[in-house]
Amino acid sequence: MNHSYFKKVVLALLIFFLATTQFVLYAQTKKDSLDINKTIRNFIEGWYEGNAERMANSLHGEVISKIVIPHNE
Repeated sequence: MNHSYFKKVVLALLIFFLATTQFVLYAQTKKDSLDINKTIRNFIEGWYEGNAERMANSLHGEVISKIVIPHNE
C-alpha cells in the first residue's frame, strides 16, 4: 500500500474525528434534569396526596389538558 495514501487517510480521519467531537451541544443541563424530576414528582405525589395546589404548581400556566371520551352507542 502506498505510504502517502495511508498518511492522507489517517489525516482525513483525524480531521473528521476532531471536527465531530468539538461541536457537542448539551441541550439539557444537570439543573434542567433536576427541575424536570422535581416537577414530575410534584405532579404525581400531589395526585396521590390529593393536593391540588401541588399539582397546579407543577403545570405551566397555559397548559391545556384534553381527554378523549369514546362515544358508545
